[in-house]
Amino acid sequence: MNQRNTRTENRKYPRIERRIPFKLKADDFVVVTQTIDLSCIGVSCQVKESIPFMTRVKVFFALPCPDKKSESVCIECYGVVVRVEEVLSKSRASTGIYNIAIFFDEIEDIEREKLSDYIRKMV
Repeated sequence: MNQRNTRTENRKYPRIERRIPFKLKADDFVVVTQTIDLSCIGVSCQVKESIPFMTRVKVFFALPCPDKKSESVCIECYGVVVRVEEVLSKSRASTGIYNIAIFFDEIEDIEREKLSDYIRKMV
């Protein structure tokens, strides 16, 4: 009987679990938050207000240089909120905090390449 390692992920694109500040902008709001995890196709983070599922957002990153000898790497792209989960307290009460995931549905090849290079260096 083969047992599968439940911690191994079969993802096409690697992701990193890092806290990197970034900004989300839509027609009616701007949110500054931090990544929970990041890949070249999307990001997950926490926000203090619910952002509706399928909301289109502009995403701005200034990725810190891993060797700290260069300037940060700026990336801009568009994405869609594909997951919204309210974070509940231990007593199951609302905390007013939401975990969201954003899929980058419009990202220039050069921007995706910069993001992919950054992630490769951080893995």
